[in-house]
Amino acid sequence: MKLKNPPIIESVCEFRFDNNLKPITLLYETIKEYVVSQDMVIEKQVDVLAANDGNDDKVSTKKNEYPRFVLNENKTMFVVVKNNVVSIHRKKIGDYPDWENFCPIVKKVYNFFTKEHIQITRFGFRNVNILKTNKKKEEVSFSDYFNFNISNALWKDNQIKSFTYGVILEEKTGFARIQFADLLKKGDENVEFLFDMDFFTTENTLDFDEWLYDVHESSLEKLRRVIKDGVLEYYD
Repeated sequence: MKLKNPPIIESVCEFRFDNNLKPITLLYETIKEYVVSQDMVIEKQVDVLAANDGNDDKVSTKKNEYPRFVLNENKTMFVVVKNNVVSIHRKKIGDYPDWENFCPIVKKVYNFFTKEHIQITRFGFRNVNILKTNKKKEEVSFSDYFNFNISNALWKDNQIKSFTYGVILEEKTGFARIQFADLLKKGDENVEFLFDMDFFTTENTLDFDEWLYDVHESSLEKLRRVIKDGVLEYYD
């Protein structure tokens, strides 16, 4: 049974490949009927060089800019092109991100790779979730919300360290991983868990349309395996 209002805030479909993408104009021509504007996204990269001589580690930062093709007026759906990654994003507004608008773009991008003979090394379909609680930080227990345990090293003094929890799914679907970030908290508000559920495969001979349909249809069911039933009642 699907959730009426799942905790998903963004869905992302990602293609990775070995070599840098051919001229971006080729990709643009493929999806231009959907593009309403173009801009750049900026990501900050932090590199830490560990010092072995007792001195402080050396930290360097730089900003990377990547082209973004915006697909609707409110900028909730867009395509980002990096060196060897193309990702299609759909942010949630109101209900679950509408698959009918999102899926055709994903298939268009996949067909672009096929036409240009660009070998994809990884398909990924990722849902970003925020699980809300009704408790303050000092009252939160990880085991009250999730169906698996984590070590004390990851959960200490009601703080969670960023970590990855990996699970193997059916061979047909590939693999999945759950990436947790720090607890979200603003002032004295109740805390929230931020985590990704990333479904992916490195099998590039599969039927992509079938794989995409399967992971989309099963993603909320997989979410139910991870989160306690009583917690999900809030989203039904």
